Amino acid sequence: MVIFESTLTHKAFQRQLAHFDSANLTDSPWALQREHLRALFTYIFLKLLGLAHSNNWLYLFTPYGYWFLFEMLVFVLCPAFVLAYGVRYKNITIARWAAFMAVIGVVLNRINISVIVFNWNAAERYSPHWMEVTITVGIITMEVLAFRWIVNRMAILYDHPEYESSH
Repeated sequence: MVIFESTLTHKAFQRQLAHFDSANLTDSPWALQREHLRALFTYIFLKLLGLAHSNNWLYLFTPYGYWFLFEMLVFVLCPAFVLAYGVRYKNITIARWAAFMAVIGVVLNRINISVIVFNWNAAERYSPHWMEVTITVGIITMEVLAFRWIVNRMAILYDHPEYESSH
């Protein structure tokens, strides 16, 4: 999420980052990418460990099991290998796409856990009301607007002019 959000921030606030020289970056973006890679493989390992520990292999051959496999392969394992390629060849664009795929995977997993398979055997299925969706979108929009307002009015992505003149 940090990689995804920083990509969006760099695109949205190019004016404030005009003085920023990305050539002076150390290895920190790649260190973050490598930690992301470790986290993805750890997540896969823990999911498989949980499956093995509960001995629920037979559920993999059900419709929900196929969904689980699709989620693990497309939105965890695939981004992990794409990210490994991006880190190995120091290609930031590929690494950012892998981060975007992983973010979609996390969102999909949360929807899967909280809406699709939560009480999957209940007679009445839960689906969010349109007002819940509207409130969620409204809160996210307010957060984005507040962030934009703060970044555009405070010296967050650049040094304050008074600070620059004193040094």
